[in-house]
Amino acid sequence: MTDLSKQDGHALVCHMNIVLEDGSTADSTKASGKPARLNIGDNSLSPAFEAQLKGLKEGDKHQFTLAPQDAFGESNPDAIHYMDRSRFPADMKLETGVIVSFAWAWR
Repeated sequence: MTDLSKQDGHALVCHMNIVLEDGSTADSTKASGKPARLNIGDNSLSPAFEAQLKGLKEGDKHQFTLAPQDAFGESNPDAIHYMDRSRFPADMKLETGVIVSFAWAWR
């Protein structure tokens, strides 16, 4: 990988852990075994997020904290969807605050 300091239009493939303020892991590419592909310079990432990535080189490890609006945005009530419990596997543990990935729904 080249230096990302001035590399708009390039992709960064990396592993990352998204950790919430309470220390719990919201998502981990290492846990799934599938690295993330982040596009640099296409406005898919906030300027603050992108600024943390620019200048990284292959093998670099970098830890940083972003405000909600700079990470994935503020809470959006329009993005809340209600689903009947019967649409989930019977043995799935569901409780307030649990994060559920819906990638399985489109297979």
